[in-house]
Amino acid sequence: MESFGIDASRVGIDKKCFIIRDSDITTERGLGLRERLSSTLCGVGAAVSRRVLRAADAKLARDVVREFPWLEDLLTDVSQEVNEAIDLDKKVLIEGTQGFGLSLYHSDHYPCTTSRDTTAAGFLSEVGVSPRLVTEIVVVFRTFPIRVAGAQAGPLKDEITWEQLRKESGYPHDITEMTSVTNKVRRIGRFDWDLAKRAVAANKPTHLAVNGLDYLDSVNKGVTDHGSLSSQGRDFIAKLEICLNTPVTLLGAGPSLGEIIMHKSVWPEPHAAWEPVGTK
Repeated sequence: MESFGIDASRVGIDKKCFIIRDSDITTERGLGLRERLSSTLCGVGAAVSRRVLRAADAKLARDVVREFPWLEDLLTDVSQEVNEAIDLDKKVLIEGTQGFGLSLYHSDHYPCTTSRDTTAAGFLSEVGVSPRLVTEIVVVFRTFPIRVAGAQAGPLKDEITWEQLRKESGYPHDITEMTSVTNKVRRIGRFDWDLAKRAVAANKPTHLAVNGLDYLDSVNKGVTDHGSLSSQGRDFIAKLEICLNTPVTLLGAGPSLGEIIMHKSVWPEPHAAWEPVGTK
C-alpha cells in the first residue's frame, strides 16, 4: 500500500482470512517440501492443514487485531461486500491463482501440486459467491507454459530451454524468466493442447486470454491490434478457437499492461479508471 500509494479505503482483508505464521514455513521446511516438490515454502500448505485440523493455535485475521492494530481498519466481510455490489449491478472481478494443471484435486501429477483448488468454481467458493451470479469466465493461457524450478516440481510436457525459445522467437536478447518468490529460473515448455482442453472442460470459459504472443515471434511485441500480429500469432489464436471452441478475446503481446489487445469488441472500451495504481 505504501509502495503504490494506495489509500486504505480501497483495500479490504477478509476477517476470516487465515493467519500464516513463521512456524508454518518452518513446518514445510522440516517436511522437505522444497526438496520433494520445489515448494516456495511460503507456509500456505501448512497453514491450510492447521485450519482444517482446527489447531489450538489457529487464528483468523479478526483474532489478531490486538497483535497487529493496523489491521483493524482493513478488515471486511468479502463475501458480503461482493454480493452487495452484485446486487447493486456493479462489476466484480474475481481473479484466481496459478494454473488448472496445479489443482490439488484435478492435477494428473499429485502430489506435485499447489495447496488448493485452481478452478473457477473453487475461486467462487473461497470468495463466497454463488455460481449462478457469474456472467463471464476467462481462462488465461501462455503460449509456452511455465513451471517452478526443479524436476521434483513435476513434469512439464515438451520442456525446452529459454535459449531455444529465444532463437525460435527471434528475440535479440535474453528472455529468461525468474520465479516470483524464489527467484530461480522458470522451466518452460511447449503448449500442451491436451491440458488446455481439460482446463476448458473443467471451467467452461466464455472467453480465452492468451499471453506470450511475442514468444511465438518477437515482432509481435508491442503490437496494438490483431491484424498486426505475425502469421504465427494469428494462426495460434485461430487454432485455439477451433480446438477449444471458445473465442479468444484478450491478447498479450508483451509483459506490460499496455501490451494487452482487446480483441473482437466483446469487452467495453478501457478508460482511465481501469488503470491499476502504480503502473505509470
